[in-house]
Amino acid sequence: MHSTQIQKEEIGLLNQAFQTFNEATAKLEESYRRLEKRVETLNLELEEKNMELEKNLREKENVKNYLHDILESLPTGVVVLDENRRITTFNKTAGEIVGVPAHEALGKTFDHAFALKKRPDFSLDQILSPESGRHYVEIKFQNRKNAELDLSISSSTMKSPMDGRLERTLIIQDITDIKRLEEKLERNNRLTAMGEMAAGIAHELRNPLGSIELFTSLLRRGFTGKPDMLQLSDHISSGVKKMDHIISGLLTFTRSPRPNTRKYDLHEVLNDVFLFNDLLIRENKVVLEKNYACGCPLGEGDPALLNQVFTNLVLNAVQSMPEGGTLSVSTNLKQAEAGSSGSREEGGNASTGSLLVLSISDTGTGIPAHIKNKIFNPFFTTKDRGTGLGLSIVFSIVKAHNGSIEFSSTEGKGTVFTVSLPSWPDERKE
Repeated sequence: MHSTQIQKEEIGLLNQAFQTFNEATAKLEESYRRLEKRVETLNLELEEKNMELEKNLREKENVKNYLHDILESLPTGVVVLDENRRITTFNKTAGEIVGVPAHEALGKTFDHAFALKKRPDFSLDQILSPESGRHYVEIKFQNRKNAELDLSISSSTMKSPMDGRLERTLIIQDITDIKRLEEKLERNNRLTAMGEMAAGIAHELRNPLGSIELFTSLLRRGFTGKPDMLQLSDHISSGVKKMDHIISGLLTFTRSPRPNTRKYDLHEVLNDVFLFNDLLIRENKVVLEKNYACGCPLGEGDPALLNQVFTNLVLNAVQSMPEGGTLSVSTNLKQAEAGSSGSREEGGNASTGSLLVLSISDTGTGIPAHIKNKIFNPFFTTKDRGTGLGLSIVFSIVKAHNGSIEFSSTEGKGTVFTVSLPSWPDERKE
């Protein structure tokens, strides 16, 4: 009996233990289910966060690319320098201005990338030092491709987003064309003022010159048999004619010549010029080379005025070769580009359509750099007996034809003048 009781108690304890175990198992399963749900919720939240993060990264990448595209498409150069003046940002336009690709400029110093051959007349610290505040300067600059440029540089300071250190931002703009337009406007204003004054003087001088010429002719009648007196009267007459020639040039310059427009053959006009100046060309030991490449070059203009243009250019070329040399003349036909500005030194308003292009080059002394912007000014001359009106008249006539004139010159090597003129309308349709 006692043994049976013990067994019952043991069985009861065992059942109780199983029941407790089952209850613990049930609680554990419940906790596990709750944990699974929590893990599932966390996984969903994590997935959403990852998607959101990926979206933000894509948006930031898109913004970065967008800002980069804006930076690269800007018409101005953008350069950022760190505190050691090393380049950290260098956009495409900056590379085009300086003549150095961005990958070669990054990490280099400002001096290395820009390689200024001539120091500006101010301290570079004004634009490069982070402590100097905002600054704007204009400098003359020769880039790696040996192009002479006028640049404007605006500089300001900002903090680096990486480490908060001060950086210098440079905004660089090529203002070469703007400067040339300003010079051209100033020159035109000066020409207008001088032209009005010269026209008045010319008219005032012609009256007494006419009287002098008349009195000289009367004096000659009384000097028959007096060779010395006749020679003196000849000198007076020669001086009067020379002055009249100068005044005629003045009036041609001031009147803004109006071409008597008609069809003409460019080669015929040129050949007339060379025939008339053949003796001068040969006496100065100049070899004439012709390269007529445009077939039958029919132009729309005034051949008499254009004869004057080409004569002036040929005479200048011959006079620039005192020891002899080569005078090369070439013609061509090209399609005009509407709105193109080019890199011309001087020019009129070239029309659209086809253009007759004439180039006259010499192997002479060349034009010194410091007077290149003055050669079309009236009364400017480097010759002892020149009037300084030749190229001014050339410019006026070419402009009156809606053409353009350019030049390039290297001291000691020679000069090339290029004149572009409208072709005859039938030529433009071809």
